[in-house]
Amino acid sequence: MNLIPIFPVGIGKDVIELDSNYKLELINNVINQEKLNKINIDAQSSWTGDTNNNEYLHNIKLYEKLYTQINEKLKIYIRSLGYKEESLNIYFERSWATVSRNTQQIALHAHLQSHISFAYYLSLPTGSGNLEFYNDRSYNELINGTFSKPKLLLELTTNLNQYNAPSIQINIQENEIYFFPSKLKHRTTVGDNTEPRISMSSDIVVTLKKERNNTELGMADIANWKKFT
Repeated sequence: MNLIPIFPVGIGKDVIELDSNYKLELINNVINQEKLNKINIDAQSSWTGDTNNNEYLHNIKLYEKLYTQINEKLKIYIRSLGYKEESLNIYFERSWATVSRNTQQIALHAHLQSHISFAYYLSLPTGSGNLEFYNDRSYNELINGTFSKPKLLLELTTNLNQYNAPSIQINIQENEIYFFPSKLKHRTTVGDNTEPRISMSSDIVVTLKKERNNTELGMADIANWKKFT
């Protein structure tokens, strides 16, 4: 019997190559951010700019060249999912860097306040942790709870595959960028790198164009909003 995979999650993968001098400038800037802003200190957790007062990198001149390239890749991702780019407004809501060393990692989470998120790998030393996505829908889970219990799953199945795995790990490479729906749960795995693993992330919000009349589905253009005082 053949299984037909339906309703796949669309993860967009691409590459952004940066000039070596510019790349080094960004790396040094991120490391300086980390040194100056360590509000949340946890030996097991990665440093993340969004929780340490550095969450608007898209508004900083130094990052303009990078975000111009990310913007072009983002439009391709949106078109690949079947959306008409010309009908939408796309906003970078928040943008930040993360730094991980040794056993540090970013815990399982989702970005429920936005529509699209991405991870761009600016620096990926040997031994760095990978990107892992989690399946919390489990449509193929015939016996309730088995997919969330790895030991039991291994006892009841012949092998782990895309139909029963509770998570999928991606072997990321430096300069790669991954776009994904913000509601998809994800984390980074633990690494053993001594040099800093640096990634860039953003939360992206999509609204309908101002001229659209039917806004029952989708967020209306912010030009039509009114702020309460």
